[in-house]
Amino acid sequence: MGTARTEALPCTCACHQATDKAGLWLVSRETHPRVAREAWAKGLPATLRAGIHFDAVHIPATLVEHAIPVPRDRDAIEHHFRTAGITTAVLISRRQDRYSILVPPDTANTWNVPGTHCLGSTHHTNYLATPPPTRHEPPGAHWLLPAPEGEHQLCPPDTIRTLLNRRAPAVARPSWTTSPP
Repeated sequence: MGTARTEALPCTCACHQATDKAGLWLVSRETHPRVAREAWAKGLPATLRAGIHFDAVHIPATLVEHAIPVPRDRDAIEHHFRTAGITTAVLISRRQDRYSILVPPDTANTWNVPGTHCLGSTHHTNYLATPPPTRHEPPGAHWLLPAPEGEHQLCPPDTIRTLLNRRAPAVARPSWTTSPP
């Protein structure tokens, strides 16, 4: 006489499939991928090595957000990244004071944009605290744009330069150039 056992089936929706693919790809070259998956299962960031699958460009929030008109809410910030051509692989730090964009490995070897820093294999502490691929909201570090599912979804470095060179829209000026009539 046995007891019927019901096992939960994994979710098959497109959102969870993409998250699963991203999580698998992010840890696939880690020495101990189980450690990262366990951290994510607890809702904690995993410490992943930069320079293997990806490097990470760290940008202070002020360098990105200066070009966004007020209000600088999440939708405006996300739109700013997307219109620059960045559609995946963007993290927001725990304190929301820095963006980290995942780029192809070896980018750190030639990255030289003032005010930013690129974390790669040659950096003495080349680890990135990476939130679970499902975390898209605070509290804590989270993904502004989806976690990449493969190398093809890493951000090209020139696209980040384009983002940083964008300026805030000009404030509408009155049609007169001196004093009002």
